[in-house]
This record gives sequence, structure tokens and C-alpha cells, in this order.
Amino acid sequence: MKRIPFISLFLITILFFIGATAYATPITLKEYEVQLVEFIPNGSQGTWVYAITRPSAPTDSIEAVEKNEISHWVLEYCAAAYKLVSPTDGATITTPTTYMIGTDDQCDGSPFVCRARDYEVSEGYDGSTGAIGIKWDVLQRGPSTGQTHLFIFTLERTDGGIVQNGTASALVKAGRTFERGPIDGPVAPDNASCNPTAVQLDSFESTSVEATTTAPPSRSTAIALVLLLASGTLLAYRRRLTS
Repeated sequence: MKRIPFISLFLITILFFIGATAYATPITLKEYEVQLVEFIPNGSQGTWVYAITRPSAPTDSIEAVEKNEISHWVLEYCAAAYKLVSPTDGATITTPTTYMIGTDDQCDGSPFVCRARDYEVSEGYDGSTGAIGIKWDVLQRGPSTGQTHLFIFTLERTDGGIVQNGTASALVKAGRTFERGPIDGPVAPDNASCNPTAVQLDSFESTSVEATTTAPPSRSTAIALVLLLASGTLLAYRRRLTS
């Protein structure tokens, strides 16, 4: 186990008291560990660093590993309260293989083994899952077992207020299903309006923690189908009475 030098402990302590957050508790979504590595506030802007790791599973077959490869993940946050500063919407990023906190490289095997992989970044509504936030689409498919990919981004409060870190939500899609869960991340101020559109509400209501990516019918469509079926049944019954 790596020993942390005294100066690193001092720096971490200082960062803690000025508002930086490092090493939040990871969550597991679709076999992947998602973890906030560091949060760096800077007035109306804040930088978040996340690690996504797929633990080694030597007993899995190649087919099973490939079947559950991640296709994209989303960090959900209030789009009315924050705007993406970096990277820009539509950019292609390569995950870094080094990341320093103090004098320690977090990617040298303790705690992470970071690997480079290309992702496309987009901001907004993900129609396949109903998520709203920053989405990273994998551009290079391939085995990721035992690897960590790091994601660094900066958000800015749209009203110029101070950024806030709290309980946000992350979503991972792998194979044909996705899973979401609570994670440390950007949260909206109390006065932010984060009401999704009616279409988005339909999607949120119809998806569960783990669901297929095939979008189910919206509430209005379902009601129309029920009314149509009832009308057909009533018409058939009347015809039977008059025959």
C-alpha cells in the first residue's frame, strides 16, 4: 500500500477546508464502479473528476465481457442551473492516463490503472435513457476489464452563484440495459427551475433502475390506445346486438 507523504496529507487537509472534495464513496452500476475522484470549486465554476472502473473478472467468458461493455454514461444534473464550460458540447476527448493530486499520480496503479479511450461528449437530453446532463459516448469499443477511465469537466452556474456539490445521479448503459444511482456531484440551488418537458417526464416515468433501451410508449399514446381498443370493443358489441 502506497504511503502518503506528510506534505500530501497537509495539502489534502487544506483542500478539505477550502471546499475541495476528494475520493467520494464509489457506486456500482452495470458492473462498473463510478466514483468522484475530486471536486474543485472556483466561485461560479466547479471542476469535477470522475473515475469509471470495470473490476477484473477472470471467470467471465469473452462473450460475457463483450456483451456488458459500456456504450455510454451520463452524469445527471440540473441543466437550468449549470452550463458546460469544458469540454465543449460535441467534442471528442481522450481519457487521461495520469492525474495528480498533490505529488501523487492517481493512475499509477494505486488506486487506479488509467487507460486512454476516446469518447464523444454531449450535453442535454439522452433520448435512449431519459437522462439529462453530460453524456460520454464510447468511440472505441474494446475490453475494459481492470481499467479505469477518468473524466474531467467544468460547469458554471448560469446565475453566477457559487457552485454546489451534493447528491447527483449517474447512469451507465452497457449491453441493452442501463442502471442509475446516486453519486456525489453538481446539485442545483434551491431556486433553480429544473422542470423537464412533458416528453422527458414520460420517459422518466416509464424507465426503472434497469430497463431496455427501447423507449416505451408515452402516457398520451397509451391512453389513446386504450380508448381505441375500448371503442372497437363497444362497436363489436353493438353489432352483435343488432344482428
